Amino acid sequence: MMPIDWSNRWLGGMCPAGALNGLPIRALTFPSHPSLEHQLRLPRGGAPTDPEVNAAPVLWGAALGEVPVLLVNNLSLARRLVLGALGVGNGGAVGLPATATRPLVEDVKRCGARPQFCDLDDALTLERPGANVAVIWSQSLAGLPIGVALTTGDDGPRVWRVLENPDTVPGPIRAPVDIELHALHLNANPETSGAILIVHDSELACRLRAALSEVEAQPDPLACQAQLWRLADLARRQSERVAELRRGLTGAAGLALLADSPSMLPGGVAVQIPPEADPATFFAYVKAENTPVAWLPELRPLHYAAVRQGAGLLETGRRLARWLMIPVGPDDTPEEIGHAVLGVVKAADYLGVRWRLDPERAAAYARLMDEWYGLDHDAYRPVFVTPEPGASQVLRDPELP
Repeated sequence: MMPIDWSNRWLGGMCPAGALNGLPIRALTFPSHPSLEHQLRLPRGGAPTDPEVNAAPVLWGAALGEVPVLLVNNLSLARRLVLGALGVGNGGAVGLPATATRPLVEDVKRCGARPQFCDLDDALTLERPGANVAVIWSQSLAGLPIGVALTTGDDGPRVWRVLENPDTVPGPIRAPVDIELHALHLNANPETSGAILIVHDSELACRLRAALSEVEAQPDPLACQAQLWRLADLARRQSERVAELRRGLTGAAGLALLADSPSMLPGGVAVQIPPEADPATFFAYVKAENTPVAWLPELRPLHYAAVRQGAGLLETGRRLARWLMIPVGPDDTPEEIGHAVLGVVKAADYLGVRWRLDPERAAAYARLMDEWYGLDHDAYRPVFVTPEPGASQVLRDPELP
């Protein structure tokens, strides 16, 4: 993809003359390419015609960095195998994010363990649970590290760390955890859609292999090989689009973004709504531009038991409400990525929080609006603290903004 100069796009208070800039505003009938979510599933007839017998776990392990890999029929079975191997039944506590999905919570309870819900901080990272927790079970969202804890400290008894990625597939770099659990998306049947366990502890890997051999619940090896081969190109294209979307949101909107995790293929980019903007209003403005967007409380709300556990976890809900997910697909064109960026930029411009992370740039842009439209204009006016007039460059400089 050709790089775009995002920092000089869409000036002028988002009036039509400034907003278009050669890019049409997205219409409801715009023929978008499918998102990553809709391209992960293995197409029918995608299995190899000349497979290597029983080679799927070896091939997957080599592709993921020469790590021990187990292939399992589905996520639910994989969860139960892990919990059994870790020996956390009989009321043992498992630390879960307050946004854990209901299937994960039910699988924990089905194994005789006790869910202990944990708060998420402002960056949506899982805060460390109490000392009685034997396992910290993180769960990502759309391949983004939401509710993920990668470190627990070295003090106290051993705490097992599990990272679950139910929505996408593994990334190129392994996470600093004991076990990674990723969906495989082999078909539409949740019983046979497949899951992959990446086990970083050799003793634990032996226990899991023994348990898996007893249940005889491994997915179709031909489908597993086919999925590995097709994902290599898909992941490359998806990573390129995610990087360009991230560049666009950084350069044109200037808002905080959630960092990617290299252990998971992201389905898009998460944007944080600044504290000066009402979350529901900001989301409504982005959505009104027909931008592909989801509000994180829509995608992964608080689990009802986490809300009942204590009022403190309601703060996680308020933090979650300050994040939007902007999806992108591996076939998206520069025009589609531009539309995705533009929706966020327009909302930020309207509500006075554009370039929230660069107050000097925001002040210079505000002065430019005064020069263009006069002091009574309805264009961009920052609602956060910016430098006093004259504290930064004047926008008459042709190199700005």
